[in-house]
Amino acid sequence: MTARKTFGLNLKAASIWPSTYAELSKSSSGIHLHYIYDGDVSTLSSVFTEGIEVKTFIGDASLRRRLSKCNDTPVATISSGLPLKERRVIDADTMKSERALRDLILRNLRKEIHPGTSQAWTSSGRSLKTPGTPGCSMT
Repeated sequence: MTARKTFGLNLKAASIWPSTYAELSKSSSGIHLHYIYDGDVSTLSSVFTEGIEVKTFIGDASLRRRLSKCNDTPVATISSGLPLKERRVIDADTMKSERALRDLILRNLRKEIHPGTSQAWTSSGRSLKTPGTPGCSMT
């Protein structure tokens, strides 16, 4: 049996978190803990661990749930303990070559390099196929 399917295991898992307002799920097996995050919510990952999801609400978004059972504890504020999104790292050479390729395509579309559309696209295609261009290849 997993913690997602039994109230007892979910209650045990929820007890390690700081005390806060909580609601039972529709099935009365899951426990939804509510916190105010003191930080940039957009940096939080949506998955804490398998079976534990982090829901974030920004701006006018609201949590719509039919209330079944809840406690009377005020919503607590936390500033740590939640996983952050992984940052994508792009190689500097790839970034330079992608930027150059985008610039070349835009210049061709504006017909700054070749007066005709067909010639412009042929030129762009040749740039993609040029051997030794880092990060750019067309097979």
